[in-house]
Amino acid sequence: MTEGVALPRGVARAQVELEFGNYCDARCIACPRSDMPTYGFMTLPVLNSILDRYEAYRNPLTGGRPRFIVAGGGEPTMNPDAVALLAAVKARGFHVTLITNAGRIEKIDAPGILRQVDELLISFWGIEAREYRAAMKLDFNRSLANVRTLVRLSRDAGIPLAVQWLRTEAMTSTAESIRAFWYAEGIEDVRGGDVIWNRAGELQVSDARIEASEALLPNFARAVWCADLYLSDAYAWDGSLKLCCCSYFSSRSPALISTREMSLEAIENAKAEVLERKDRAECQNCRLPRRLRAQQLLGSSLDCVPTNHLEALVY
Repeated sequence: MTEGVALPRGVARAQVELEFGNYCDARCIACPRSDMPTYGFMTLPVLNSILDRYEAYRNPLTGGRPRFIVAGGGEPTMNPDAVALLAAVKARGFHVTLITNAGRIEKIDAPGILRQVDELLISFWGIEAREYRAAMKLDFNRSLANVRTLVRLSRDAGIPLAVQWLRTEAMTSTAESIRAFWYAEGIEDVRGGDVIWNRAGELQVSDARIEASEALLPNFARAVWCADLYLSDAYAWDGSLKLCCCSYFSSRSPALISTREMSLEAIENAKAEVLERKDRAECQNCRLPRRLRAQQLLGSSLDCVPTNHLEALVY
């Protein structure tokens, strides 16, 4: 950490991630689901117990409220109560981002979903049927038709929509061709690239691919060696607090706090202990694109963070 800079102990959460459920219709090559913990769906009482925790919270670095992002270890729209859950978050006045693979939009209340979100992110890896199928194990034509539906609905609703993708071993399309493909579909916000999230070291990918994506091991000499741990909270479908957004996918990464009866102070103390001890086994081999992760998590509140604090957070 930059000398003389005293960051808040434990956490300065800019984002809260929610897992509506860990069932998924896709089998993405970059998602290590082989040792997924017990399956289930989040309920409204569980969600409300989480939301109560953040009603009065303000980030000590930015002064703002945390953004909520719905993702986790599964496809959120598989939860039959997805619209009601999103509405509960929205009703509290939080900014809500939903990440979906769009593989089953024709089966759900897509207009209802869009009325309850502030931003929609679509995971879509590949612009050819062959590479898409290899990456996500979904039907390319059906998913593309669903994306086109979402583009139309989001435009009518005034909701920002973006496509995000990750480079996989089977993908041959260039970043330039991917951007051009989505521009032609009316999507100008295209995110991603040659990045691998080797979540907690669970993913089997080539060393060459990892090196090319600059997926870095944590630097334990830093006071904040994991921006995800420090700048975000992540909740599993059962209301337990996960270590970070990489901890949904393996039973070998137990919850940081299992009980739903937890306070923000307890969360901050638990995270401070992890950051100070640096001995969580699942963190030792976790390779993430860390250089810009703090900025990504801070998002639009980035400009509110004093320069010296930001330097302490960014690799």
